[in-house]
Amino acid sequence: MSDLLVYLVKQPLYDRDLKRHGILRLSADGYQITVIDLTEILHPETPRPGRPALLPKHVEVIEPADWAAFERLEDKIQSAKLVFLFTQSYGLSASTLRPLRMLARTRTAYAIQGTVSLPGLTHHVHNFTSQPLSTFWSRLKHMNLRNSIVSRLSPKLLNIPAAKYALVPCAEETSIAGNSLVGPKTQIVPLHTSDYEAFWNSNLSEVTHAQKKTNKAVFIDQNMPYHIDYNEINARKINPKRYYEQLRATFDAIEDKTGIQIEIAKHPRAVYEDINLRFGKRPIYEGRTMEMIAESDLVLMHHSTAIGLAVLMQKPIAFLVSKELYGRHPIDRTCYDALSKELGSPLRFMDEMVEKMLDGLFDANPDLYHRYATRYLRHAEAKDVPYWDAAKTFISEISSHQPATNRDQSLNQKSDPR
Repeated sequence: MSDLLVYLVKQPLYDRDLKRHGILRLSADGYQITVIDLTEILHPETPRPGRPALLPKHVEVIEPADWAAFERLEDKIQSAKLVFLFTQSYGLSASTLRPLRMLARTRTAYAIQGTVSLPGLTHHVHNFTSQPLSTFWSRLKHMNLRNSIVSRLSPKLLNIPAAKYALVPCAEETSIAGNSLVGPKTQIVPLHTSDYEAFWNSNLSEVTHAQKKTNKAVFIDQNMPYHIDYNEINARKINPKRYYEQLRATFDAIEDKTGIQIEIAKHPRAVYEDINLRFGKRPIYEGRTMEMIAESDLVLMHHSTAIGLAVLMQKPIAFLVSKELYGRHPIDRTCYDALSKELGSPLRFMDEMVEKMLDGLFDANPDLYHRYATRYLRHAEAKDVPYWDAAKTFISEISSHQPATNRDQSLNQKSDPR
């Protein structure tokens, strides 16, 4: 029987996740793969898209309804050669406690992914002692008390071992610094982000440099009013009606003043029944984020990780924010301010006068873009080979396995980078 690899995930799988998580690659290499999807336990409000079209039929997906059902999977975890704990972002937390205790009981080796971070979103942003007093009180308003307590415990106190591997896609100080699951014996696997790989595997680097003006801009949708990550940090709810009204008014103003046409890169997890009304009947595309950025003269966004593609393509970036978005959670404010500083692009408040918001809209700083790429898109020691090729050279549990002779053709399928 083939070696078993288990993935623990906290959101339903989409086609884009299959390549990103290495499921297609490792399945094609002959591994038996089981995905344990904890969505029903951690985020029961999340829409279920159904089984991804590109997921091989022999890949098992288990969706436990509660923690008791998860506990009954202990034998499965114990028989795994390696577990990819992809439910964590910053280490021990309320949502990772039970899986980590099971890993400790079964003594199963596990790997974690370092965050694909944005400026201001390192682990230290969660540390009260590093925040000003005003932020301290704001954090208290949004605090998930149980998670706050658990995340401050040392895994050692609970006999939870450190991760055997940490897959690090950018500089360590921005990806895993302060992560409580990274210990002295954790092996760092230096990699790059999926955006970096997608861009350099395409021919868009040459196309972008030679491209003439297209008179188009792209807005990177983040499904802001409904994004489930905000549930985890107990963030303030934002008013969807007001949010989309501000977006439409901002888009109208930019188009009227510049003559540019704005198109929408739909977030892959967004489920909109009235999507055309939300964005004012502008063209909306799904699964084409990278191509849309390449074809645009301007990129409009809040703080999406797809910013990496805009940076690599040297595109002008305009950060759209409102007082409501800026004050939604202290983490948002920290991230917006840090992004603005890192890339030299001012925050453009949709609540303000249009003339002020449009000033310097098409400016870009190549030197700051280069610095951003070296810190947030690639580890300094990463090899210029595909992500999972590089990972296999470091992870002994998957490095010796011989690839299948007929690799799954779906590896070449394109997916949205977000």
